[in-house]
Amino acid sequence: MEAAFRVIAAEIMSWYEETWRAWYQGQAPRRAKLCVEINDTGSATYNKREDAIFLPVRSGDVEDYASIVMPDGHLDGPKWRIWKQELVHEMLHEYQHKVLLTASTEGIRLHQTDARGFPGKGHDDLFYTAIVDKARYFSMAPEEFRDKL
Repeated sequence: MEAAFRVIAAEIMSWYEETWRAWYQGQAPRRAKLCVEINDTGSATYNKREDAIFLPVRSGDVEDYASIVMPDGHLDGPKWRIWKQELVHEMLHEYQHKVLLTASTEGIRLHQTDARGFPGKGHDDLFYTAIVDKARYFSMAPEEFRDKL
């Protein structure tokens, strides 16, 4: 299991670094520290004070992750994996805190029309503005991107 986890963690870290560079393009001084760990009780979080994203991988999921490596070596496909949903969500919080100063009209509208919502603190108009801003990166409409998370 340890070898499979190392492969998974390396792929996730590589994806984060590549995506972070594309998202920020010099807007932020540095990316958050990404901590990928086997953890059966934790949840993904962005800690603003520590500037760190904590991304747990459940021990029971390690073999599943290893079995979904695509032929090109990437842990991805047409349907987003749990790690990607959780990481992108936390990256949006990172972006919200590092770049956004005010909410956009589109972000406010997306927040007001989201019947599902996201539990917990930090899911305000700025968070939804981050969703609007980054939906383009994934070639999605903001509503479609929000629903992936």
